[in-house]
Formats: sequence, structure tokens, C-alpha cells
Amino acid sequence: MFVQGCFWHACPTHQHAPKHNSEWWRQKFETNVRRDEETDVHLVLLGWLPLRIWEHECVDGAVRRVTTALASQGHSLALRLDTQKLKTRNP
Repeated sequence: MFVQGCFWHACPTHQHAPKHNSEWWRQKFETNVRRDEETDVHLVLLGWLPLRIWEHECVDGAVRRVTTALASQGHSLALRLDTQKLKTRNP
């Protein structure tokens, strides 16, 4: 799992390019996005399921995405995470 910084990884919701040296920044962001995509392809080829969470996402939403991703892979940890979440919310 990667937690993506909105600035550095060109968040579609919050991306803003600096006005000074704009061409350099444009290339920098494109390089970062391309590297992220290449990393994901490499990890998938190794049998991993890369998951990218944006820094602006709420914690509950991020946990839900991780749990859903684990469950889609048949991972038993997904059930344990749901159970623990219920215990902490309903003591």
C-alpha cells in the first residue's frame, strides 16, 4: 500500500503546478506518475496487489478500500479487520 502525496503524485483532485519553472514541474509530475504506474506493473508481475491511497482520503475510507482489496483476493485478514473495527466502535 502506498500513501500518495497529492502534490508530488499529481492528485486529480488537488493537483496544482507551481507557476515558476512550470515546464520543469510539469515534467517532474509526469515522471512521478509514470514511475508509479511502472512500479504497479512490476508489483503485479511479482504477484502483489498494489493499492494507492491519496493523502486527502479519510481514514475510514482508506481502511474500507484496503479491506475490500484484501477480501477480493480471498485474504482472511479482511474479516479480522472488519471484526476489530466493530469492536473498537462498539466497546
